[in-house]
Amino acid sequence: MIPAFILALMGGVPGVIRAGLASVATAAVLVTGGHYYNDWIHDPAVRKAALDGYVAKVELDAEKAKAQESERQKRAGDDALEDLAAKLKNSEADAAAANDKLEQEIALHEKQSGIDGRSCTLTGADIEWLRK
Repeated sequence: MIPAFILALMGGVPGVIRAGLASVATAAVLVTGGHYYNDWIHDPAVRKAALDGYVAKVELDAEKAKAQESERQKRAGDDALEDLAAKLKNSEADAAAANDKLEQEIALHEKQSGIDGRSCTLTGADIEWLRK
């Protein structure tokens, strides 16, 4: 039997019934919560499935980023190649113009030397002999 002072503290027999029902309800909530915790949060299969999906998404995002970076580098390389080709064309044109000017100056100098009587007539054989 339950001692009288405990019955008095709980408010009589209805209080004991209420306390018993509260204990049963608390136990039911804990058991149900523990079951769902094990199924939803702690279950390794659920965790693995969630991580597999996350890992696949992260790997896909990484591959997309890698492809975008490769495309950006390709475009940058193509732009640099076009710039260098334009610079080479300009440089070759400048070199050709400078060579033409030099040839004109040489021809003018030889003409002036011929007029002054100081011409130097070198033949192809003389140039070959000088190169040896």
